[in-house]
Amino acid sequence: MYSAVGSFLARGLRLFNASFTDLPSLLWVSLLVIFSYANFFTKFFVPDIRNILFIASVVLFWKTRVFFQIHHKNNLQLHDTKQYQCPFLPLLLFLAFLVWLAENIATFTNIWRYPSQANVWHMVGWGKLGSWYLLLMLSLVLVLAVMGKRDEKGGWQLAQ
Repeated sequence: MYSAVGSFLARGLRLFNASFTDLPSLLWVSLLVIFSYANFFTKFFVPDIRNILFIASVVLFWKTRVFFQIHHKNNLQLHDTKQYQCPFLPLLLFLAFLVWLAENIATFTNIWRYPSQANVWHMVGWGKLGSWYLLLMLSLVLVLAVMGKRDEKGGWQLAQ
């Protein structure tokens, strides 16, 4: 499931011809991603800093907006394209919720199970939602670096 997240984001960016405004500087985003990734492994040995990372992500991405297009077919079979926009953070949280929901469906249907679910299924905890949020942030930064062009003002477009 982890490997599907980057592919999911890349496909979504292409499918909806997404672009961003007011992305934070690459240095700050890189630091957030590095600390998030390190926290996945070190939280068992040192204090978990997820709450600090959540706050940092809100501060960094507060102004960031996502623009996307949806193609409609009208009665004459002609394509009509409408552009929409939304704040980035609620979208990221919604996507994290969808991945968390998919994880619960997958464990419920025995596609895989965690050790604590070996004898009886139980819902994957809400705390995992935060982990998915940070993983999506990490994956998105990598996908944006590979798939598009960023300008000095924090704008991002798909590479042609």
